[in-house]
Amino acid sequence: MSKIKLVMVDLDGTILLDHKNFTDNTKKAIEKLLDAGIEVVPTTGRYYNGIPDYFTNHQKIKYIVSSNGALISNNTSKRGISEQNIDQLKAIEILKQAHKEADHAFIVTNKGVIMNKERYFDEGEIDDEFMKKFYEDRFIVDDILKHVKENKLTIKKIEFHFEDLDQRNKFHELFSSFENINTVSSNELNIEITSKSASKGEALHFLKDYLGLSQKETMAIGDSENDISMLKEAGISVVMGNATDSVKAFGDKITKSYLEDGFSAIISEIFKFEL
Repeated sequence: MSKIKLVMVDLDGTILLDHKNFTDNTKKAIEKLLDAGIEVVPTTGRYYNGIPDYFTNHQKIKYIVSSNGALISNNTSKRGISEQNIDQLKAIEILKQAHKEADHAFIVTNKGVIMNKERYFDEGEIDDEFMKKFYEDRFIVDDILKHVKENKLTIKKIEFHFEDLDQRNKFHELFSSFENINTVSSNELNIEITSKSASKGEALHFLKDYLGLSQKETMAIGDSENDISMLKEAGISVVMGNATDSVKAFGDKITKSYLEDGFSAIISEIFKFEL
């Protein structure tokens, strides 16, 4: 039996098939880990309310990492145990530099997700349950930069979506030159910005110490650039088969893709579970 006591696992592109669904074997693997007393921590770039109910309502899942580590929540009390926020002046600087791209930003705050009016869709046009939940927490404004300037906000993450890779790369280079922020991507057309002290790796380090564990008792599973920090921090790092080669370089083990049930396959292999 493995000595791992903490498994931090990404959601999108790792265990979720779409916005909220996963396979029966994935569920069995999670339940087996929890029944064995192993902490399973969903670790995602999503904001807390955008995480599927299976995880947030699960009584045995004690901790959740959201917004790329900007918020670590006690999932029982629903209270944050660690928050790393972007300085408001820094957020204003980022949005100013983004110019018109600021219209395409989502800002995760203590008051919900702020988005520009141009990004809003009529609720009647939305069929997907996840997107309906997303828009329930929306805060629609006419001018996102003006709103951030004029209101006192606790900002956890700023996310931009771009129309093409060249544009994304241009802004990735720009924002990477800023001090005191982390700039990562979870897909090829987005940029996710958090405080320098917020990352999935920092979250793993925090929970390891919080639970009194050693590094060798930790495991991280992911597929994207925003997972690299926790892959580097974990005792065992597992990368999904659908990841790029640049992310796979950080994996101690490479499993199958999320479409091939790679999560349950690697859990079965390492923990010797029968699923």
